[in-house]
Amino acid sequence: MQVNFTSEEYRKELKRNLHTIKGIASSLNLRTISIFVHTLEDLFKALDSKNIFSNNKVIELVSS
Repeated sequence: MQVNFTSEEYRKELKRNLHTIKGIASSLNLRTISIFVHTLEDLFKALDSKNIFSNNKVIELVSS
């Protein structure tokens, strides 16, 4: 099955999952993981706001 990295549904699910991982890491006092995932959240927000999600290759690379 091929994933459509440009779909809004995929982007929302990805951001929800990152937020969940960040919360779990914070609750377990895994600060490094929490900070890293927070950075990923910021990256995806920036990509989304600049409409970079229209380029499948960029999202495949970041999602790997």
